[in-house]
Amino acid sequence: MTDSPGARPERVNRRTKTVVFTNAGDRVLFKLLLVGTVIGFTRLALEPSVIPWPEDLPFLVFAAAAGWLSFRMGFRTRVVARADEFEVVNIFSAHRIPYPEVDEIVLDRLSVRFTLRSGDRVRAWGLGESFLGSRGSRGDDLVRRLGALREQRATPHAPQGRLSRVVFADWWVFVVLLIVFGAAVAGRQLISG
Repeated sequence: MTDSPGARPERVNRRTKTVVFTNAGDRVLFKLLLVGTVIGFTRLALEPSVIPWPEDLPFLVFAAAAGWLSFRMGFRTRVVARADEFEVVNIFSAHRIPYPEVDEIVLDRLSVRFTLRSGDRVRAWGLGESFLGSRGSRGDDLVRRLGALREQRATPHAPQGRLSRVVFADWWVFVVLLIVFGAAVAGRQLISG
């Protein structure tokens, strides 16, 4: 597959024929937000407080949720073209779509939209290319590359569509952040108490 000048490279695993459409540079803001969330909320949790520690629970849950969202947006969102299916990973959902199930791929306002033969639509929010160049040639080139992969890899005997919605993927990040912020609150209680 030849890329046009100025197109963003994607990671290709030649052995498994997997193409990952993501660009780490597009999500630097969310990665910095994750670092800022962890450092900022930990420092805030260490500050002296007049409220008892059980009342800090809503703060801990909010801080862990903000960190989890930053993690998902900075590291997980992407579109992957596997040997027999597209995998679309958004913030709150993950979809596995076999190539024969894809009827159309179009550039939407801020996303790439996969229209399935059943009429369902799956939007890929994790593509920085579509967000930054939604009305430019980069977005059109991305849609062309995704369409070419679908045409090359579609086989008549592919499995049926497995559309899955994962509401709380990467739950371990939330738990780790909750432990970090909880340890900061406990440390504050030990120091001040």
